[in-house]
Amino acid sequence: MFLPIYIIWVCTLVTSIQGEFTQDFMSLSCGKWLASRISGRLETSTSLTYSNNMNCDVTISVSNNKRIILMFKRFEIEAPINGSCPDFLSVYDGLSTAFPLMFDQKCGTVVEPFSLNTSSNHVTLRFVSDDSAVFRGFEVEYTEFSDPPCTSGEFECTSGICINEGNKCDDVNQCGDNSDESQCTDSEEKGVVQTGWTLAEMIGCAVGLLILLIILIIVTVKLYQRYKRNQSEIEYMSVNTLYEYPVTDKYNKYKIGIRGRREPRQVSFYSNVVVMPPGEKNNAENDLTS
Repeated sequence: MFLPIYIIWVCTLVTSIQGEFTQDFMSLSCGKWLASRISGRLETSTSLTYSNNMNCDVTISVSNNKRIILMFKRFEIEAPINGSCPDFLSVYDGLSTAFPLMFDQKCGTVVEPFSLNTSSNHVTLRFVSDDSAVFRGFEVEYTEFSDPPCTSGEFECTSGICINEGNKCDDVNQCGDNSDESQCTDSEEKGVVQTGWTLAEMIGCAVGLLILLIILIIVTVKLYQRYKRNQSEIEYMSVNTLYEYPVTDKYNKYKIGIRGRREPRQVSFYSNVVVMPPGEKNNAENDLTS
């Protein structure tokens, strides 16, 4: 029961260590803190449109001494009515809604993608909807970055920012100018785009599956040994209970051993017969008839 959970945990752990691109939704993450992220995507809902009466706060944090770039790929929220937004998104430059606003109660439709840069390694998004119309909502991709010079394990974008080396060639434009997706070899593209698994993730899951296989083999051997032991006990009991009724010596034509061994009793059928000469036999018969 716990083995599939263990394997999923191993795969998830390796993924989190590698800091690969992750997918989250406001509707499933209300009040959550998405910590230790490197890059990912946040959307309003798993459905085609967001729900009514939503009121969700989500905080995203990346590595210390890094900043976050937010790239909005889609922004379709109910338009203002009489100058106010019935549904809106607010973005705060910090760990909570107590921090300064990057923009306040933004709504309507923005056709062209746009981006925001935080001043720290935290950002908080608040989405609110009323009980009227619903729309597709927003889709934002976020990435941790730092200013040059880039350190080991970082990739320098043409746009002049440094992103995590693991975000290169993952089919997501984290640089903003697509320089992290250009000049990628087939093997690099295949690692994420086609299979969706990195080498480290595949190794981690393979180890988990190997452990599962070993445990299944051990359990199978134990069950087989128990089965053979039970069969031996059944055969022993069958031999020792050959007869289902009690056999007494009085009616025992054959002496029955403990394990059903038959020992014929020596019976003399002529032990009470007296052999008489012919003459005496006739006299005896005459005496009986007289």
